[in-house]
Amino acid sequence: MAETFGYLDLALLEAVPRTAWRNDDHPNDGFLRITSLERLVSLLEREGALREALALSRRATRFGDLYRREDLEAKVAALDEELR
Repeated sequence: MAETFGYLDLALLEAVPRTAWRNDDHPNDGFLRITSLERLVSLLEREGALREALALSRRATRFGDLYRREDLEAKVAALDEELR
């Protein structure tokens, strides 16, 4: 269920970003924090779907740096290195 809401929230944000603006009069103030995205990335990571979690994290960074997960970048790079 958390996955469904996380993906739906991201799709809504991508389609209509102003739904999550902090201030309609000042869009440069940034976006609200969308916890369903954070939870979905964490859930995917715990399940071992690191690439999917990283892809979601990258998509979400459009809505703020708090979704950037550099630790996932490192984990995926280490995994790729092991596979070589």
